[in-house]
Amino acid sequence: MTPDDRTAMLIPIHPHYADRIFDGTKTIEIRKTPIRTEVIYLYVTAPISRIAGAAWIYKTDTTTPRAMTPAQYTAAHITRRHLADYATFDQEITLHHIGTQVRFPRTVQWWKPAPQGPRYLTKTDTDRILTEGGMP
Repeated sequence: MTPDDRTAMLIPIHPHYADRIFDGTKTIEIRKTPIRTEVIYLYVTAPISRIAGAAWIYKTDTTTPRAMTPAQYTAAHITRRHLADYATFDQEITLHHIGTQVRFPRTVQWWKPAPQGPRYLTKTDTDRILTEGGMP
């Protein structure tokens, strides 16, 4: 896969976080590894296990859980205690600020093994996801 093929990423996300992204209340996605595309497709984990939509990242910051503000915790829909299960308080993490998001009219069955972490998508992948998801 060449860098030009990396048009988007598929990220696995728990159902309750996906719902918050789609309703517009979760506006920050926290990751240990930066997402290096503007578009993310949301693979909602079990029991859904399907691609439910997409979101656009308009800004990325790096910080540590210790340095995060209360507003950032609120925007990420996470508590300090839950974040401590994911990253140590001095570990560098990336805050991806989510702008526009769209829930697809139809969820899409991923045709490859379920993603265990973020993975780049090719244009062929994204075209298929959009078609099967009922997007124009």
